[in-house]
Amino acid sequence: MEIIYDCRFSDNLDEKFIEDFIATEKAVFGSYTRELFQKKFIDNIYGPSVLEVVYRENEPIGARALWRNDIGGKKAYQPGDTCVIASARGGGVFTEMTKKSLELLSGTDIIYNYPNANSLPGYLKMGWRKGAVYSLWFFTGNKNYKKEHPLGAPTVKQFYIKT
Repeated sequence: MEIIYDCRFSDNLDEKFIEDFIATEKAVFGSYTRELFQKKFIDNIYGPSVLEVVYRENEPIGARALWRNDIGGKKAYQPGDTCVIASARGGGVFTEMTKKSLELLSGTDIIYNYPNANSLPGYLKMGWRKGAVYSLWFFTGNKNYKKEHPLGAPTVKQFYIKT
């Protein structure tokens, strides 16, 4: 069974690629809109992101994005919108699509991530390391929001970088 990894910058997409990316995201996460895709990857103020759709027997089974999100005037990419359909998990698709998407970047680009519990083991196996752990307190000037969402403990985030 042949698996094809179609990896491109977001300024080089065709309609089929976009539709397959969105359909794969919807299949895994339940919702994903064309408007969100447009906002994040086409209208991005920093420039083109790296996007990938993975096919098995001409059907999309995975999608990955390295969202262009520059830091301090340097090219930076944040992995996100990454998914593999349930029937294709455990076969190395996540790892291979991550490697292929990183191949499009230069050695000087910054790559940082906030992986969830599902993806963290895969990133660690690929050599990512923890860069920082920090706590965030979310504040808002909206009194109704504060009543509905009282501030408790801070949200803890772990920041990982590709080494």
